Amino acid sequence: MISGLTRSIQIDAPAKLNLFLELHGRRNDGYHDLETVMIAIDRFDHLTVSLSESDTVETDCCWRPHDRLIAARYGSPDSSVVSLPNSHDNLVTRALQCFRETFHIDFGFRVELRKTIPAGAGMGGASSDAAAALQGAAHLCGVDPHHPDLLHLAGLLGSDIPFFFGSKNHRASAALGSGRGEQITSIDVGQRIPFVVVHPPVGISTKQVYQTCSIPTRATASEPIIAAMAKGNLTQVSGHLVNRLTEPARAASDWVDRVLSAISRTPVLGYQMTGSGSACFGICRTQKMASTIAHRLQAAGIGIAFAARSICIRSTVLGQT
Repeated sequence: MISGLTRSIQIDAPAKLNLFLELHGRRNDGYHDLETVMIAIDRFDHLTVSLSESDTVETDCCWRPHDRLIAARYGSPDSSVVSLPNSHDNLVTRALQCFRETFHIDFGFRVELRKTIPAGAGMGGASSDAAAALQGAAHLCGVDPHHPDLLHLAGLLGSDIPFFFGSKNHRASAALGSGRGEQITSIDVGQRIPFVVVHPPVGISTKQVYQTCSIPTRATASEPIIAAMAKGNLTQVSGHLVNRLTEPARAASDWVDRVLSAISRTPVLGYQMTGSGSACFGICRTQKMASTIAHRLQAAGIGIAFAARSICIRSTVLGQT
């Protein structure tokens, strides 16, 4: 029975960009040891998590109307830009099923998920959605959102998910991920960073990119970019952008080259692909410049372009009933 409990909660789930991603080796479990510097940005998916009298989990996932129209303009109906997992395959559904088992919850959940974060983009949309769903369920069920079992569950479900739980240090909008990426250390950022982000009409298989990547003989260190971020020096941050997955992503899709080439012709301070692709971004001097460049890139017809800025991750609760 769920009488007396808060029945639903609304949460915003932010996207992320990888400013640094270096590979250190292949693991026996099929993953890679890596270091990555992730930063959250103000592009959000929107979730409503509700308690259900049933003992099942159901996720209704779709694009918000405006974003569905943009996606349709640049992608075919079966493009990865518009293709979203059904309820059974959605990571949100799996996360909440595991939450029920871990915390012995008798009732179920229903989730309405309205997406604006591009799918197959390397922007962490699915991981952020799962983190938001877990935090929403924890709030509804009276579970501490930083309960060790909850954080452990997040790490098992996906390497990026722990990042989206945020930090008790509310100044930290970025983090260093190590291990598979699930071991999180907060990073202070000296100022909010303006970005322009472009996602082309196709996504890239994360599995394919990692299967074809190469481990460098000498890894690039993450300390220089972390130091530049702490000082708020955007020029230095831009000079230390690294993503070891860019080359295999380029081999998987020529859209990565097309987007990076288009961004390079704009007055950004630096540019790079995020995650395993296919979205790419540029660091801008100001938010106004980011908006101007985004409009120019959108008009160029290379995908969905938008301006964004870094944010601190919090469990953004919009309302509850």
